[in-house]
Amino acid sequence: MATIEPYETKDGATLYAVRYRKPDNKQTWKRGFTTKRKAQMFAEQVEVFRELLATAPPEATQQKDIDFLLAGGELFALVVYAQLILENARLYGVEPALVDQIFVVFVRDVSRYAVELLLRRASSPQQMEFARRMIRRPVDDAERYGRVWREMVLPLKDGYEMPA
Repeated sequence: MATIEPYETKDGATLYAVRYRKPDNKQTWKRGFTTKRKAQMFAEQVEVFRELLATAPPEATQQKDIDFLLAGGELFALVVYAQLILENARLYGVEPALVDQIFVVFVRDVSRYAVELLLRRASSPQQMEFARRMIRRPVDDAERYGRVWREMVLPLKDGYEMPA
């Protein structure tokens, strides 16, 4: 089971870290969540995915079903990308509001691929139950979204021109 722990940054801000076990049973951390609720939501999705891999891994016929494997592979990739984003956000001083907004997308994407896995004809009843448990609605914040859009996205407009 994942645990959520608060920690203080160098500038005095309180952030949250998720400690959990990977499918190989090694412990790992994801740090950088601005609220405990967001950390908990991510931890729940990752924990359910870990349980799925540990207790209901793809059977031989499922391993030949490319659509089934793609849905599971997308879920796995999201966990890895989330780790990379959180590690690099801390290293490069990425604005917490931007990290939060990225994780809104991650929670939606995990839910989307969980629904895809749920609807795969090849999914077993046990795998379908795990997929249902991964579906979450992200914590949306209209003010944060607007600020990220105005201050971090719009200034990039016309910053790149496609070569002819």
